[in-house]
Amino acid sequence: MRLDFLRNNQKKFRREQYQGVVDSVVSRILVGGKVGKRVYLPSTFIGGPRYLIHRYLDSMALVQEF
Repeated sequence: MRLDFLRNNQKKFRREQYQGVVDSVVSRILVGGKVGKRVYLPSTFIGGPRYLIHRYLDSMALVQEF
């Protein structure tokens, strides 16, 4: 059902992304880092870089003990 929804509403999603670009050009923001907002993922987010580093360090600590 989710894939069908995404497939059938592609024009709407693409239009929203395009609108963000148009808004940044109209407001004369030339630096790409100032467009949008930053989102910080918690360290418990699986697949995030902080999660992977945490798991790596935990595994290295276990290896050192044995």
